[in-house]
Amino acid sequence: MKRLDRYIAQTVLSSMVLVTLMLAGLQIFMLFVSQLDDLGRANFHLGQVILYVLSQMPYQVYLFFPMASLLGSLIGLGLLANHRELIVMRAAGVSILRITLAVLKVAMILVLIVTALGESVVPKLAYWGHDLRLHAL
Repeated sequence: MKRLDRYIAQTVLSSMVLVTLMLAGLQIFMLFVSQLDDLGRANFHLGQVILYVLSQMPYQVYLFFPMASLLGSLIGLGLLANHRELIVMRAAGVSILRITLAVLKVAMILVLIVTALGESVVPKLAYWGHDLRLHAL
């Protein structure tokens, strides 16, 4: 059963990472476009815009992580269902609770990691980015 748990976790985790990267890419683009108005003012040049956007990304990922993890879990389970793997698991005697617990293990580990980073590293980076932008403008 550990192999099955790892397989479910790998599928769900890869879907979560993919959704997070897609949302982060969209957010980077939107943040970058919103900063283009201030580009060229005082000392706010392209390098500082990029640094500002990158410093704000961990905060943005922290904000949309619940949505990304939910979407990633649903997409991962959807992939398993689409390939009929959930049916095979159920036919082999694996309960729905067991499949759910495999997904929840991954989600809880990610919640702990994101919460730890969100309470320690993310605020410092966000403050540094705002400070960088404030001094440049």
